[in-house]
Amino acid sequence: HALGAYLAKHKQQREAAAEFSRAIALNPNYADAYDARARAKERLGDPSAKADFERANRLRLSGQQ
Repeated sequence: HALGAYLAKHKQQREAAAEFSRAIALNPNYADAYDARARAKERLGDPSAKADFERANRLRLSGQQ
């Protein structure tokens, strides 16, 4: 997640999204990683960002983070 945040900060959104995907693969209940990947995807114009935002919200509401 930290590497993804670094990449996103340095305008490398595609690479950041890939790093957040790796974090999600390690922990599918990692709401912050879904949220961060959604922001990276949104900056890329990827419509699947909405699904990541929704997943992050569902995880937070269920208490899984």
